[in-house]
Amino acid sequence: MKYTVKGMIHGQDVEVTWEDGRLTGDPDVISLVQLNAMAKEGTEVGWEGQRKTKTNHLDDPGTAAYLIYIEMDEVTEFIGDKLLIAAG
Repeated sequence: MKYTVKGMIHGQDVEVTWEDGRLTGDPDVISLVQLNAMAKEGTEVGWEGQRKTKTNHLDDPGTAAYLIYIEMDEVTEFIGDKLLIAAG
């Protein structure tokens, strides 16, 4: 699975690609996402009403997307394999 999230942080265009647990793209955003994932290790993370992870958050495509989204001020585009986000 692979997807790219494009958005804005403090007026700057940024993008991050997730592919099978690996992040590439804007290094500053990747650092923020990785630090947030580490800080939340051992706690449930994910979309409201969805399956959440407690560990290894960036290995899960849905949880990784959630962590990427919350770092951006605005998400402008999602490209690639679609995530199934269903009502819980």
